[in-house]
Amino acid sequence: MHGHVNLVLIFPVPLAVYLVVRRVEGSIGIVAFIGYLALALIGVCSIMLETFATATLFGVLAFACALAVAGRDRSRVFRVGLEVALAYGIAAVALLPYLVSFLDHLPALARLRPAETGSIDMLSPLLPRPGTVFGSAIPLLRITDRFPVARLPAEDAGYVGVALVLMVILFVVSERKRRETWGLLGFVLLATVLSFGSSLHLAGRRIGTGLGVIAAHAPLLLNAQPPRFPAYSALALGVIAAIWLAHARPTFGWLRLAVVVLGAAALLPVVAQPPFYPTESLPPFITEGTFRHVLQPDETVFPIVPMVGDELRWQQAADFSFRLPIAYIGAIPHQPSYGHLLATRGGYMPNPLPFASWLQGAGVTSVVLDDAAREHFEPLLRETRLEEVYRGGGVSVWRRPPDGTVPKALPVVTVAGSERIPGGSVRELGVPALDASGRFTLSQDAGRPLVMTFYTEACDCDLHLIAMQRFHMAHPEVRALAIDSFTVSKHVRNVVEALGLTYDVGVDRLGRIAQSFARPSPLPFTVMLAPDGRVVNIVDGALDEAGFESLFNDGIAQESLPVDHYG
Repeated sequence: MHGHVNLVLIFPVPLAVYLVVRRVEGSIGIVAFIGYLALALIGVCSIMLETFATATLFGVLAFACALAVAGRDRSRVFRVGLEVALAYGIAAVALLPYLVSFLDHLPALARLRPAETGSIDMLSPLLPRPGTVFGSAIPLLRITDRFPVARLPAEDAGYVGVALVLMVILFVVSERKRRETWGLLGFVLLATVLSFGSSLHLAGRRIGTGLGVIAAHAPLLLNAQPPRFPAYSALALGVIAAIWLAHARPTFGWLRLAVVVLGAAALLPVVAQPPFYPTESLPPFITEGTFRHVLQPDETVFPIVPMVGDELRWQQAADFSFRLPIAYIGAIPHQPSYGHLLATRGGYMPNPLPFASWLQGAGVTSVVLDDAAREHFEPLLRETRLEEVYRGGGVSVWRRPPDGTVPKALPVVTVAGSERIPGGSVRELGVPALDASGRFTLSQDAGRPLVMTFYTEACDCDLHLIAMQRFHMAHPEVRALAIDSFTVSKHVRNVVEALGLTYDVGVDRLGRIAQSFARPSPLPFTVMLAPDGRVVNIVDGALDEAGFESLFNDGIAQESLPVDHYG
């Protein structure tokens, strides 16, 4: 289940359905029914609030459908409904401490995912996905790639298959004289329509608003995922299959069985090789039990993992011996959340100072860095002043030194303007020297213009840096500074010695100063600052000596532009 341990543990829901069916038919006593149902409700609420909320929603819908078709049995169905309400009351008393805490910390209503992706396509019930046995064998059905949840195939539970749809039609035809037939059909249709979400899509194109918009203002249902709703219609389909097979005549019973078996086979996923559970993502640090000797019991640990959900697999495989600072998903905070720093998505890098504050506020005492993410995130942990206390088993463990975490001072950079219209100002910045001999700051040599270029070792910028050296020699009145940015290798190349540079060269491993200019430009790019810190020119790409001269002359001409201060 892709690390969704909470979604695996949904057994209390069908168990509750089983108990209700037993009670309606009279094969279980009232005390046992209420007691067992209350335990099932406590279990599902303890595992996942979303499942509890959606199970309650579909339980109410099922009760309404049952009342509508109950006829002379309406009083019995209503009595079972009251008993269910009593079980909810008992569960509420048992869960009271958690409910009080939840209500005291009720987050603001906010969507965790766009409404466009929180629905299934109207063709979803009929068309098999590439991840199913039949779907992988029929390339023409790749229209499903345009479905709203195609980017999250694990979330799409909408596929039913032609065989099971045919089973429902034949069931309605053969059992049309029974009232419960129409109740089951109504529930399946309601669950299917709700699974379309608040935006109706047909073949990937939005065509209107769906009934899911009704739940858009409910605290517990706002972020419930409609693509998961077919799990409830699947329960009804199971009941339909059981009734349809049980009422089959001996002569044609095998035909009904064939339809059901074919429908079930169409749902089978493609499994390249066992095991389906992806244990290969677990590092030896976890599987060999080394964590027990490195981490403290119940310690709050922040794992930096290869894939979303791996932290849950780590915790499960470790028998929940450590805590996590954040759940798999939660309410959107006012400040950035660092819940998922992933080796596979190395483009995102938080600022060390707020990251350190977040770690401290979350009570994190150890950061476990997967080796697959080490090259990218090691500079961040070092900038945050965490120390490596253990390395082995595919991970490294980082902790705060005894005197606490004190991140290095970050540059304060305020930039305004656009790509073609420079403007704004740099109030101050600081960058360590390439040879760690000191630190360059803007205020060290105030009163002189500054030409500052940003490069990375991957850009093959030697000719660019040499041209800047010639410009520097020709214009001693201009301060020159090159900043090696985003270089994550342990040993940074000393271009000063390799190229014979006489101007200042600094290192910004996290590329903070380059990112402060809010420009998605590839490196290198070069900035000219006026003596007062104003940004008067920005040029992308590698420059030759004439290019630096042009940048300088254009910058001098730009000094009359008005300043747009902000930040």
